[in-house]
Amino acid sequence: MIFSYRSFSFVLGLACFEIAAQETVGGIPASIRYGIDDSEVPTITTGPFAMDEARANDQARDKGGLIPLYARFQAVGADLAGHGTWLELPNGDGLWRLRIRSEGALALELFCQDYFLPPGATLHLYDDAGEQIHGGYTAYNRQPDGSFSSDMIQGDVMNIEYHEPAAYRGEGFFRITDVAHTYRMAEWGTEKGGSDPCEVDVNCSEGAGWEAQRDAVVRIRVVVPEGIGYCTGTLVNNTAQDCKGYILSALHCSLGSTTNQFNQYQFRFRYQRSDCGSGSVPTGHTITGCVRRADSNDNGGNSGSDFVLLELNNPIPASYQPYYAGWNAGTSASPSGKSIHHPAGDLKSISTYNNALVTGGWGIVGSHWRVLWNATTNGHGVTEGGSSGSPIFDPDKRIVGTLTGGGSCCTANG
Repeated sequence: MIFSYRSFSFVLGLACFEIAAQETVGGIPASIRYGIDDSEVPTITTGPFAMDEARANDQARDKGGLIPLYARFQAVGADLAGHGTWLELPNGDGLWRLRIRSEGALALELFCQDYFLPPGATLHLYDDAGEQIHGGYTAYNRQPDGSFSSDMIQGDVMNIEYHEPAAYRGEGFFRITDVAHTYRMAEWGTEKGGSDPCEVDVNCSEGAGWEAQRDAVVRIRVVVPEGIGYCTGTLVNNTAQDCKGYILSALHCSLGSTTNQFNQYQFRFRYQRSDCGSGSVPTGHTITGCVRRADSNDNGGNSGSDFVLLELNNPIPASYQPYYAGWNAGTSASPSGKSIHHPAGDLKSISTYNNALVTGGWGIVGSHWRVLWNATTNGHGVTEGGSSGSPIFDPDKRIVGTLTGGGSCCTANG
């Protein structure tokens, strides 16, 4: 049983391209590039992970209808002045390195405050084998409140390397406050896939003709006080048609998030296979940080429609090929359509309904549409944790609601 709200007006969809800096500048960390010895790099080990506490909180969140979390925060408390090790390169550049371990973590993500990098300075993150490399992050990645957060490194060790040009020695600064310790659902958000086997890839035949709407849908890394989870959102058009980065999702995804934590939300575009069930997956294509512009103020759908409207802090690069979806507030039930989403934070999927939506409720009568997913050629696309906030499209490819919740799985849905 899937529910979505219906509080829209009509506006056309729009393909629109912004010119903007890339999220990262790439490159290989200097220590790897030049084969610099790492035996003297100090390691900070976080405190023991409180698994029993995490499980108890997970149960409470499930009962409260909140999104499942895959990672929780482990305090670090390190900076350039009092931790790590500095090395001066032959050209006078500075190289600062630190290794962080959170024992037992399936993956780690870095969270910083007071992040300031001078011109030409870069920050890289990588695993011990040098096979996973993220960066170079630059001053561009600083959020309005001075925060910074990274992509995910698989495993329980993260190497941090900061390269500072000689002309700006001593000017850079950041405080590593925490790492996000992945403790379950390790396959969530990876190409191994954690979603149910009946899910239908968005680039299967069921997605033919829905390519523009596909490019409007993004995966959201949601940050709340307790930790991190996944939801789905949609880049939406507005009546000014000025290509503002508005993302529509579900309020229950972001309940409890602070202003600082909205600055740490991560939006991943084009997270999909190139073919049906196989093919390459684009890397990168992320934007970090947003501002909450509006919401339904209904405690996540318990007394209303469960929506949140976010605005990205940075423009969307043209290489992300964004599409701004249209929407429709008519009161007539859509006879058929699609939903595009990231089940279990996984690669993008598509679900199909061939029966007219039915008026239902979530806490109050008449607040939501009820949807029945149909089996199709390549599977029985359903919605899962991570799909929350995803759009429901009518036959004219306009959004008529976003996902709040309900029972939906490969063997039973309705």
